[in-house]
Amino acid sequence: MFTPIQASSLPTVRRASVFAYFYLLLGVVFVVDNATTVVETGFGLGGAAGIGLGLFSIGAGVLAYRKPHEFDDGTSPASTYLLVASFVVTVIFVYFMSTVLW
Repeated sequence: MFTPIQASSLPTVRRASVFAYFYLLLGVVFVVDNATTVVETGFGLGGAAGIGLGLFSIGAGVLAYRKPHEFDDGTSPASTYLLVASFVVTVIFVYFMSTVLW
C-alpha cells in the first residue's frame, strides 16, 4: 500500500552522517573539557593528550561525513534507533556544555 509518507521528497539522513555527528560531538567534548582543564591547572601531558584525541575524533567525523562509502552501509538511510540516539546524544551534549562553560 502506498502511503503519503512514501511519496514525500524529504531527504534521508545517511548512516555515515549520523556516525560523523557522533564523532564530531565526542571530539568537541574532549577538546572543550581538556582545554578548560589546561586553562585552570596549567599545561600538562594529560590535557594535551585529551585535546589531541578530541582533534582526532573531529577529523574522523569529517572523514566519515565526506566519505560515506567507506562505512558498512554508510550511504543507506539511517535507522530510527540511530536518529533517536542522535537526539539523546545532543541533549547530553547540551547539558555537558552548559555545565562546563557556565
